[in-house]
Amino acid sequence: MLSRQVFVRRKSSTTKPLLFVGIICLAKILSAQCAAPAQSTTSNESVRLLDPRIPEFIYPASEAIILKHVDSGDTNWIARHGWGLWTALTNPAWPGSNSSVYETWVSPVAGGVMSPEIIAHFAKSAKPAQPFHLLQRPRQFRGLRFPQSANQTAPFTSALVLVTVNWSPELVADVEKNQLQSSAVLNRLLASGESAIHLNERSITLKPTYLLLDPSLLVQGRYYQMSTWPGPPTPATPFPSNMWKQCIWVDARDTTAGIGTGAVDKICASDGSSRTAQTTYGLANFINFILTDQEAKVWTSDSPTGGNVQAGNIVILVAMNVATREMSEWTWQTFWWQPDADNPPAPSSIAIAAARPSQLRGAPRHYAQCFDYQMVNPNQPITGGIGTEPVACYNPYLEAPFFGPAELPDSKPWAYKGTTYLENVGVRSNCMSCHIQATYPQNDTAPKFTGDEYIDWNGPEFSKHLKMDFTWSIVNNVK
Repeated sequence: MLSRQVFVRRKSSTTKPLLFVGIICLAKILSAQCAAPAQSTTSNESVRLLDPRIPEFIYPASEAIILKHVDSGDTNWIARHGWGLWTALTNPAWPGSNSSVYETWVSPVAGGVMSPEIIAHFAKSAKPAQPFHLLQRPRQFRGLRFPQSANQTAPFTSALVLVTVNWSPELVADVEKNQLQSSAVLNRLLASGESAIHLNERSITLKPTYLLLDPSLLVQGRYYQMSTWPGPPTPATPFPSNMWKQCIWVDARDTTAGIGTGAVDKICASDGSSRTAQTTYGLANFINFILTDQEAKVWTSDSPTGGNVQAGNIVILVAMNVATREMSEWTWQTFWWQPDADNPPAPSSIAIAAARPSQLRGAPRHYAQCFDYQMVNPNQPITGGIGTEPVACYNPYLEAPFFGPAELPDSKPWAYKGTTYLENVGVRSNCMSCHIQATYPQNDTAPKFTGDEYIDWNGPEFSKHLKMDFTWSIVNNVK
């Protein structure tokens, strides 16, 4: 098997595996204030990952160790590594907290990050009493027109998802120290001949994906119809949730796990007449929170529910993309809620579900996972490789509706061993292939979104741009 070439990057001052100590790091726009190491004790502080105490799980793992497992096809190790990250991210932020570690991480905005002080300024009220969720419509969905199904009678899940973007404290510190959200700084780097930025190995970027249980969409004032993933279509086509033909019902009044058995509703009647106890799930099955007054006031844009966002609304986590800078091309794993999490459909699998550790408990265990630690298989070097067999991994709630050239304009076909691969739909996409395209400046010649394919790190398309270390969330928040 071909091994990836190790890309030389700046050495971190802390390169040994994380001991998961908590730190305080409040980030302000265009400045950073990081206190001495201590466990976080309030809701306005970003918390580093806490040790999930999973045997053999190490974070950060070295690039050499990760590539050893990738090149040998050890998908069980990769699945366990992804579950270790998921467990650490979704564990309580501190003893007695109702918030997960990831919820304490701040979100980027144009030119900086959304600190508690900025939130209070925009909301014209006191600082938030819980970690703040900067909810917005996914950037990649703005302007996207989903295909309509013949029997569509109500809003559907793909059109209603909200996201936040969250950065680890280490990523925030790196971006602010080097002013990587400043167009003036990035222009100087380009002018000096730099070809790429290089973030530290503890950088993590997340895209939590939520549904607002809008009271106007509740049947009988309590039941929310949520589309659930049935697996990809054959042949591969754009596949938004109104084409999935199955759903479950979330009981917004039931704070327990409810009666749901893993079953799904195949009719999904808009009046709730097809709902059964077996297809109804209580809130304890979902990572969830109650929308605060500040969060409702700082709603950013493109409300899919017509602006009907109010304090007290319930918000549930349906999915999350997770990327870590443990290797040059980052690790990529994505998670989504599944009714029968022990038996998830592709792009997950029963084998991936079986790799869940016993330390993963409660609502976080109700989510499925897929991963892509390589663009193609056999794995290729970071430069000078070829397109082999595709490795597809995507999130049903985020990428499944995509279709090129409108949403995946840079997708290109290739042939390998007599087979031609056309990867221009979301269900044939790969996080790594798309995120390597993150470059500055974003002009007409910049690389754009693509489905799964092998992309050479030194390809000619990058020649006049600064590669932003696979991080679209920096590119999208440069000022």
